[in-house]
Amino acid sequence: MTTTPRQLCVPQTAFGRSPNARFRTGDGDGRQITPALTAAVVQHRLAILLRQQIAECDQLQDDYARIAQMTPNRLSQILGGHKQIRFTELAVLCKTLGPTFTAAIDARSWVQTALQPTESAAKIVPLTD
Repeated sequence: MTTTPRQLCVPQTAFGRSPNARFRTGDGDGRQITPALTAAVVQHRLAILLRQQIAECDQLQDDYARIAQMTPNRLSQILGGHKQIRFTELAVLCKTLGPTFTAAIDARSWVQTALQPTESAAKIVPLTD
């Protein structure tokens, strides 16, 4: 079973919405899930940026989906973390939104911030199937 980006976010409802969301750092056996975790954090922050951009341009999400050459359902799945974003979709987003959006992408900082230990981190239950 594939883990979705949303499943790594704590709480899951914060995915793509809260810059203060935290992420699970291991699976049930205590192993690090670095590639999936890194991708989830980056997608989470991209979703926040994209939601802000859509709001600032006073567009509907469905209208933006058509501009970005994807279905409204696909964009909704990406923003909510239910599906992983593809590199081709990221490229279209960067092209469509332009240099301001692209310049705001700071994946290294996003991952470091999301993985900072917090007081509640010890209470996060590892992801298990």
